[in-house]
Amino acid sequence: MKNYKIAVFGCGFVGGTVADFLEHGLGYYSKREKERLWEVEVTRVDPKLYPENDPTDAIVKADGIIICVPTPSKEDGSCDDKHIKEVLDLCSHRERILLKSTVTPDLLSSYPPNVVYNPEFLREASAKEDFENQHTQIFGHHDNVYDDAVWWADLFNEIHSKPIATEFTNRETASMIKYVHNAWLATKVAWFHELYDTMQPEVNYGTLSSVLGKFSTIGSTHMLVPNSQGTLGYSGSCFPKDLKALTNILNHSIIKNVVKVNETLLIKEVTNGKTNN
Repeated sequence: MKNYKIAVFGCGFVGGTVADFLEHGLGYYSKREKERLWEVEVTRVDPKLYPENDPTDAIVKADGIIICVPTPSKEDGSCDDKHIKEVLDLCSHRERILLKSTVTPDLLSSYPPNVVYNPEFLREASAKEDFENQHTQIFGHHDNVYDDAVWWADLFNEIHSKPIATEFTNRETASMIKYVHNAWLATKVAWFHELYDTMQPEVNYGTLSSVLGKFSTIGSTHMLVPNSQGTLGYSGSCFPKDLKALTNILNHSIIKNVVKVNETLLIKEVTNGKTNN
């Protein structure tokens, strides 16, 4: 049996999901032997509880550190990585550090080489299901720490119940993959929600979205009107801040226009299948 000790910093929906997975896994029994093949001792560290929740002991004993702390927007819309830096100040001397918090490429370039970047693509409302059904995991690493990236990939693949495609790249590319992914989905939401708001009343949006969703080139997700918060446009804890951060590092006219369209959609009210200004 293999034994690991992992310290997870951050107790939100990403950190909580990752910690649960490491502790309980998805395929943690051998079908033949009915014996557990691994054991992971997870220490959950909530940075909000410093210094009462002293992580020193967990850091010293851990085989690896996972960072899942928030990265909110600054006033100018850029990514605020102060919580990441607080954790790195505590444990940057450790050999293996895996960062899952969403952070822009320029900031990643300033982190110690031993930090491997592994972005998550979880939705807050379905984090467990998304984690269980992920088809690809990405590990961004500094040139000198490829072996650490492989160690983390092997850990997650060993615990997971089914094979997951694994991609290795540099940290900056891994970061941009996450931002482009979220920006594309946010654009899809804004595009279809504006379509819903402006199309002729005779057009049945339910039928339109259902049929278009069957095309593999479009897909059925992120077309629901209203959204899960009952409004038009994208919202939540990820898309708004990620698109703001992306517009700070890219001069991308389409993304900037998506943000503007979404701001207009958010102030509209969905009523009887259409909107009122």
